[in-house]
Parts: sequence; C-alpha cells; structure tokens
Amino acid sequence: MGENTNTWSIKPHTSCKHELLHHYLNAWFPILSHYPDLFYVDGFCGPGRYSGGEEGSPIIALKSALNNEKYIKKANFLFIDKEKKLLKI
Repeated sequence: MGENTNTWSIKPHTSCKHELLHHYLNAWFPILSHYPDLFYVDGFCGPGRYSGGEEGSPIIALKSALNNEKYIKKANFLFIDKEKKLLKI
C-alpha cells in the first residue's frame, strides 16, 4: 500500500461539514443498529486525509462505526469519488 499523494488543503466549509458528519454518525449508528445490515455510501469521499493531516469523510465514517461497534452487527461501506486517483491504496 502506497501513500496517497493526491491531497489538498481542507476548506473551512468542508471542515464544518466533517464536524457535523462526526456527530451525526455517532448519533445514528446506534439507532440504525436495529437493522441486521448497515450500508453506508459516501458519494463524494475525497482523499480520506487532507494535506494538513485532517481526516476526510471516509476516515470519519469508519472511526464512528468503530466507536459504535458494540451496536453494529454488520457494516458495509462504499466510498465513491469521480477522481479515481484518490481511491488508490
């Protein structure tokens, strides 16, 4: 696995969006755990980590799921971005 060098600096509105996403997922993952399978789709996932080290939405979603693993029986994640170079691992 190589390091992803296709990153950019995070914009203020994106940072705010990620803060909201963090709180939203931590509230909803326990609620959604009543279903046998959890499906999470991120349609504009971005680089995962920004040039300043800030976490992107894929990392935030995965960490939120891990923080709520006692509630989640099975989780499926799909991360999509139009920039295919971002999805290389």
